[in-house]
Amino acid sequence: MLLSRAQTAGGDREQQRPMVSDRAGWAHTWGWLRSRGARGLRLVVPAPGDPLGLPGPAATNRLAMTAGVALVSVAGDPVVLVAEEPGLWRAHPALDDALAAAQLGTRSEVRRAMRESMAVVTAALEDHEMQPDAEALAAIEEMRRFSLPTPPSSVDPEDVALVASALRVWQLTLIAGRLADRMNRSPDPALLEVARWSRRAVAVGFSANSDRHR
Repeated sequence: MLLSRAQTAGGDREQQRPMVSDRAGWAHTWGWLRSRGARGLRLVVPAPGDPLGLPGPAATNRLAMTAGVALVSVAGDPVVLVAEEPGLWRAHPALDDALAAAQLGTRSEVRRAMRESMAVVTAALEDHEMQPDAEALAAIEEMRRFSLPTPPSSVDPEDVALVASALRVWQLTLIAGRLADRMNRSPDPALLEVARWSRRAVAVGFSANSDRHR
């Protein structure tokens, strides 16, 4: 378990902020967060230039957008855990989370968006001007074989289904985007919006233990 000294968002006062690297590190970090009033963690899946679901400040958002994944404390002192590399997360001070969490939407909203998004992605891949090539077909077949690890029995099956659906749709947008690149076509704005909704759905599904997403 590694610890670093860093300035808090408030100014001169210093606090120890955990850098999580293993199971023991997570246990220590969760105790550290609980001591500051946290009731849970929610997942954020940002993208370059899109800090959707991140509470700020800007410096922390930039780190999270570069990493592509972050965890935000629910209640208590605002904290964002940013993935620095596989298995290694560092805690950063954050701003109030209420508005950022609300931007992700509710389970019913993202579930409806996923149903509509699947139709958009399917239509894009069936476009006669953008027929999937061998690489795209191989990627689609690999995606079909993918399945989520069996979650704990305490996890709502509806949340598992939401995450699985969102990951499939998100992967299809990536396949379609790479296919467009190979064909020297501009990104489809509709697919970019679908990818954004997919990231929202993944975040909401993984974070549904928080009543703000119900």
